[in-house]
Amino acid sequence: MKLTWVMAFAAGLGWHGVNAATKVYNFTISSKTIAPDGFSRDGLVINGQYPGPTITVNTGDTIQVNVINNLTVPTALHWHGMYQRGTPWQDGTPGVTQCPIPAGGKYTYSFSTAGQSGTYWYHSHYMSQYVDGLVGALIIQDPSATSPLPYDEEIVIPLSDWYHTQSEDLLEHYLSRASKGEEPSPDNALIGGTGSNGCAGYVPPGTSCNANHTTKSFSFTAGKRYKLRLINTSAFANFWFSIDNHTLAVVEADGTDLTPQYVHRIPINVGQRYSVIVQANQKAQKYYMRAQMDTACLDLGEVIAKESLALAPVIYKGGASTFNSSVDWADQLVDCQDLDYTVLRPYHAQVAPTAAEQITLSWDFHGDPVTNINRAFINNVSWVANFSYPTMINEYYKRPDLSQDQLMIRPNTSGYVEVVLINNDLNEHPFHLHGHTFYVLGWGNETYDDATDRPKFNTKNPLRRDTSTVPGGGWTVFRYKADNTGVWALHCHIEWHVEAGLLVQLVDQSWKIPQLNISHDALALCAASNYSHPLGTSKTTLTSLKNAHRKRSVTIGRRML
Repeated sequence: MKLTWVMAFAAGLGWHGVNAATKVYNFTISSKTIAPDGFSRDGLVINGQYPGPTITVNTGDTIQVNVINNLTVPTALHWHGMYQRGTPWQDGTPGVTQCPIPAGGKYTYSFSTAGQSGTYWYHSHYMSQYVDGLVGALIIQDPSATSPLPYDEEIVIPLSDWYHTQSEDLLEHYLSRASKGEEPSPDNALIGGTGSNGCAGYVPPGTSCNANHTTKSFSFTAGKRYKLRLINTSAFANFWFSIDNHTLAVVEADGTDLTPQYVHRIPINVGQRYSVIVQANQKAQKYYMRAQMDTACLDLGEVIAKESLALAPVIYKGGASTFNSSVDWADQLVDCQDLDYTVLRPYHAQVAPTAAEQITLSWDFHGDPVTNINRAFINNVSWVANFSYPTMINEYYKRPDLSQDQLMIRPNTSGYVEVVLINNDLNEHPFHLHGHTFYVLGWGNETYDDATDRPKFNTKNPLRRDTSTVPGGGWTVFRYKADNTGVWALHCHIEWHVEAGLLVQLVDQSWKIPQLNISHDALALCAASNYSHPLGTSKTTLTSLKNAHRKRSVTIGRRML
């Protein structure tokens, strides 16, 4: 199958093969003026480009990424959807699995893709950096697998909201009393890292803006079938994706192949991925590809995106140069919800195993009792990253006391755990679990009631994925296997909410973490931290940590099943 790239990619952008089993990429992270929608602003790039280079490997290959940080601030890269089995310190989550890569520093990520295939991505997990451009696609091919539907070519298509202001400034305002908890308003929508109408709003004096900038186009050949790998790399926006006049066959969700489900448009929330197959079977001309923000989800519609629709031309080769017959689909989707989990069936069926333990996590947003700044609280705890003492390194050095102000869930099993997510906020939240794929048993828009909702669970062949939307005022229940030794973040993937504390850490097999063969380079990132293994940190350091990360009451709902 021929591979068509949305993101320009060549040898000079960072890939070379070592052998059949290892692929090495060289990434240089830097700042640069970019204008993906015509509006010029300072952005963050990898090898000079936004989005970053696409990583493409075969299942079972080892990915090695040599990172040079040319920024004046720290950074880190998270490999979204990767299991990191046996290498949890390579997950790339500062404060959870690693200390960040310092300004001017270097670090090498190396991990296996065994047991995985499909559509993934990578992004900075340091503060809000990925909002400024540190994102890219990660595709794992499985040459031996049978596709749910045949196709001729594939195209990687990231969808994103876009801001004209640097995320550092937006975050500072959001995490202040002045914001009253209202998230930053996106300025535009992008398809394939490009957009138009960037000059439609306010353009500060002295800012360069190209009013003629256009969204990239896509080429179709009549009679061919195209696999579109969709990735929502947004900070905030849930999108509806469609192509005028063309039906979409949904064949993958977050790395899980699906029995084809035919739709006219598909909702894709932050962090989620879908593959759809589309047939070029319409009149040879131009058609609009649409990425429409579901604006009802932007803080119940109170946050207004300045431009909420991205349009990209789909051009049939040799066809008429007109959009005359291009018509948007009339049917609409339910706001702020995923595609119905009861109709998305994995192509390779699995029964959801019985859980040995249940954990309930409940959250809402309210003013911090000390600062009165609006924050997120899961089971009464608001997460604050400790970049100097990441949780997993604390566990490795047998110093869990250094993480005592964090919400830690330690299952008493290496088997399956059922997680009940209770959303007391009226807005939807796309929750992502690092290091795992989980079984989505059910979700609802109303208050969870175990007696009435549990009988409706789908356990015969439930959807398996790593990012699922919890409806506003509702709930989601999933099961995962707690046998991947390490510390794994479970969090809302709306970037502003992560920074406001909507994250909890799940610790798989904590008793095995001190036995991990964590690389010297990973431990060296925390060289400035005073672990002094096995004696640990001094009382003075502990006191300062407690002051910096104020202890809050912890209520963890857990019961054995």
